[in-house]
Amino acid sequence: MKVRKTIISLLVTFAMLLTQSAIFSLPASAQGEPSAEKNAYINGSKNAQNGTEDQAVRVELDDTISYEVTVNPPVLSTVSVPSFKSKAPQPVPINFLNGSFEDPVITGDSKMVSTSTPGFGWYNTAEEIVEIQKTPATTSNFYAEFAKNIPDGKQYAELNANTPGRLYQHCNTTPGTKVYWEFYHGARGCKTGENTDVMHFYLSNINSSSPDGYDLIATATDSYTKGSSTYTWGYYTGTWTVPQGQTITTSGRHHLLSKKEEERRKRARGDVNSM
Repeated sequence: MKVRKTIISLLVTFAMLLTQSAIFSLPASAQGEPSAEKNAYINGSKNAQNGTEDQAVRVELDDTISYEVTVNPPVLSTVSVPSFKSKAPQPVPINFLNGSFEDPVITGDSKMVSTSTPGFGWYNTAEEIVEIQKTPATTSNFYAEFAKNIPDGKQYAELNANTPGRLYQHCNTTPGTKVYWEFYHGARGCKTGENTDVMHFYLSNINSSSPDGYDLIATATDSYTKGSSTYTWGYYTGTWTVPQGQTITTSGRHHLLSKKEEERRKRARGDVNSM
């Protein structure tokens, strides 16, 4: 594209008075700037009379000089436009409810909470209740023998409170995304001496080879000596990738009982912080 601008009929009045004439030169475009071209025409001439720095063109008073300036826009360099991939679906926060069992707030040291309680979020494969306990215990009973501290909040859940079972809940998940999970687990500690409890942490997998469709993600093993003034919670954390096609994931925690423990109905409990 060329843009032309012509200045017409410039009357020469800057002549040297002694000779009644003047000289001028119109330099060519400077090197490195080829985008502009300038020409001068005297008294309607069709031929450009630009002159040079070494040889000027003579003009007389009352001569008419027309200038023509042609501007050529610079040639833009060709830049390859990078190709962009479509943005991957962005995961949303997992709708994991009541991770540390703070809802509902219980009165006393322990309470059986119905799994149908609004906002509770948890289910039990063994029964429709979950035993929630509070720390520190407000009465001098067996609840005060352990868990004098708690890593999050003031309440925790006891696994296998009445009947061996699995605590679980369903969560909406985005296929192919990574889930970051964590939980705390502690031993029940109700028998004399050292008490060791083991809990399995599961996540459902539509491609799992296990009969129940769950993957074993972690095994928590913790101990507590009855009467000890020190209680330690085990902390467990990791990542897990949601299988393709799986939009709902079930998170479950199951305490393992030995045959002797089952016969004596020993209890175990664990506290879950969040996925």
